[in-house]
Amino acid sequence: MARKYFLPKLGNEELVVLLDETKDDLFNLRFQRATGQLDNTNLIKQTRREVARIHTELRIREIAMADRRPLSGAKAGRQAQVGADVDAEATEETDFLRPERKGRLRRKRRRDD
Repeated sequence: MARKYFLPKLGNEELVVLLDETKDDLFNLRFQRATGQLDNTNLIKQTRREVARIHTELRIREIAMADRRPLSGAKAGRQAQVGADVDAEATEETDFLRPERKGRLRRKRRRDD
């Protein structure tokens, strides 16, 4: 369980790489379980939780970056224009935190008729 304590020390790019590697490990573990080659099925649970820890750390950093930028449009005039510029810069900074989610289905919204 010592792995979760080193996550805050890693950089953002390193966390994204670690997330990809951990997801690959999880896929391989699931494949091994399906073929009967996995002896310790608890590894799947541990790996799934590690993926969740990495996602949590990335989300914490994303929220921290968003809290540092001022709200755009809060005041009229020049300050709103400056805020819009800061929003654009902050969005560019956090783009790497949201990797492309290929193959992920979105839930359909229910209509209240």
